[in-house]
Amino acid sequence: MAVIRKAGLNDLPALRALAISIFKITFESSNNPNDFKSYMDEAFSEEKVNSEFYEAGSQFFVAMECERMIGYARLRENPEANHLLGVNTIELQRMYVDIPFQGKGIANQLMSVCENFSRDHKKDWLWLGVWEHNPKAQHFYQKLGYEKFSEHRFMLGNDPQTDWLMRKWMGEVKNVNPLQS
Repeated sequence: MAVIRKAGLNDLPALRALAISIFKITFESSNNPNDFKSYMDEAFSEEKVNSEFYEAGSQFFVAMECERMIGYARLRENPEANHLLGVNTIELQRMYVDIPFQGKGIANQLMSVCENFSRDHKKDWLWLGVWEHNPKAQHFYQKLGYEKFSEHRFMLGNDPQTDWLMRKWMGEVKNVNPLQS
């Protein structure tokens, strides 16, 4: 079982290195090399990761085993889905677990922390985007109760790709009269 904590500024170099490694292993072979390199150069640059850390409404969590970072998640305020879900939402923009630690419950731990953060901050929906060609991730989120509610374009370099948008209700449980069901 990993220790999950809020990330600090000192975590950013390890977080960036982990993100680059996992993203390459997971997606490089499935994409055009030029588009992949273009995306990586921008999305995981030191400047970009630092700006995401300081972005208003952004929160990073890291999963640690001993002194080693083995995963992380990023939540952020993002109005993209407001027209579909309302204005009281938060996006799980990234969640990565190092390859040797996948299947060991680390992703579940990170999701639990993200969901608790969402509830503690009184969000109605936690939503995310997952690549249409990533059935492993889709299945993981579905097992946790996330449902597809839309799609959006994700630009990987110059390659427009489709992400499924998935959501899970975080708001207060509404009282339901069983006689009305």
